[in-house]
Amino acid sequence: MRKTILTTLAFLLALTVVGKTENSESERRYERLTDLYNNDQNDSLIIQAPLDMEFHKGVGKWENYYRTWTHLVNTYVFSGKVNTALKEVKLMHSDAAEREDKFGMALADYAMGNAYINMGYLDEAINCYKQSLALAQEVDVTSSIVNDIFSYYCDALNEKKEYQEMTVITTQWKAFLDKLKEKGMMEKKEKRKVWFAYYYIACAQQNLGLNRLNEAEADINNADKNKVEGQKLRSEERFSRNAETD
Repeated sequence: MRKTILTTLAFLLALTVVGKTENSESERRYERLTDLYNNDQNDSLIIQAPLDMEFHKGVGKWENYYRTWTHLVNTYVFSGKVNTALKEVKLMHSDAAEREDKFGMALADYAMGNAYINMGYLDEAINCYKQSLALAQEVDVTSSIVNDIFSYYCDALNEKKEYQEMTVITTQWKAFLDKLKEKGMMEKKEKRKVWFAYYYIACAQQNLGLNRLNEAEADINNADKNKVEGQKLRSEERFSRNAETD
């Protein structure tokens, strides 16, 4: 009896170790791919991403699976292969919808919006960002992706000169950032300060559009205070890559 119990415990311990090893490997792979993404290693990323996706899928790490797929789509977008990006992101969205994975669908809508905005299809991009944000908020996502959605959403609204709508979105954005700050999540990574910089840039854009010049000047000053040394903002380099691994 004692031998049976010990054998069972050893088996359960082995499963726990395997699970932890798989989780660590999944995180390691995603961090490595994010390094490729942030350093514009497009060819290497395009080769590596499908391999990593198969691994994440095999161990059930669905967040990393869809994050990796998003890096792949965005790489196609930012390297000018927008048609390829659209084909890929439609497959991604179908995959997430089939699994009823709202996080995956939120990422797919976000990546699709990036493709459309690069093609100049602002209405389509805005619709994608709107859907992406709704899904992300529905599942209470607190990762960097939500900040990116807000940022690109406001970019698209600014290009369409829909400044009143921007005030609605920036109000939601501030609530999201305040929520992270209350949870102590803004202090975990110093570079997350830049999230507030992007927020203030959007506020400055909307206030300039609404002819609120004093408010816009204050927003610009606040954006400058929240910049992280050595990190470019999208206002300086529109599609800079500064993805986080969370």
